[in-house]
Amino acid sequence: MALLGPHLLVPAITTSVVAVVGGIFYLGTVSFSSPPEANDPILEERLKATGLLTKEEPEPELEIDDEKNLLEMAMLEPVHRYFTFPNPFLTNLQTGQTITLELALLTTQPSNEAESFIEAVSGFRPVLRSEILAYLSTVPFNRFSHPKIRHELEDEIRDTINRYLMIIEGDGKSGVADVYIQKMVLS
Repeated sequence: MALLGPHLLVPAITTSVVAVVGGIFYLGTVSFSSPPEANDPILEERLKATGLLTKEEPEPELEIDDEKNLLEMAMLEPVHRYFTFPNPFLTNLQTGQTITLELALLTTQPSNEAESFIEAVSGFRPVLRSEILAYLSTVPFNRFSHPKIRHELEDEIRDTINRYLMIIEGDGKSGVADVYIQKMVLS
């Protein structure tokens, strides 16, 4: 070390440490990425006999005749679609106070029907706004003071929308599955 001089001592130590760490990293990478060794048949028999090793059977695969059936199955899977009213609902209550609501609607339908339903809701947006505002104006102010009433209000708004769209529970049609109040301000 005396021959190297003090100004070369730190780079020499750093290079040595980097070489050792790099070698260890390389050996670890090679040993972990190499394929596992062949199984020991005697050990496997002992483990099976004691019940510690069970033979896993592959799950049966669904048989799909062609791409058309696969596409039909995918189209029948229910999907969630949301519709948010772009403007908040603002109306006067019976007591003279004002309520402002921002609403979002959820529908759960097969994907081939969900998009057309959202388009229909968007097309009926002015009428739905009118129906919801008419309903809100009949709700007394004291109903908004309880937190659990919020869920009842969501359900009643959902029923109002589905009633207008002529969707009755149990008739096989899917309408608005849920209504979410994103913001509610009473003043």
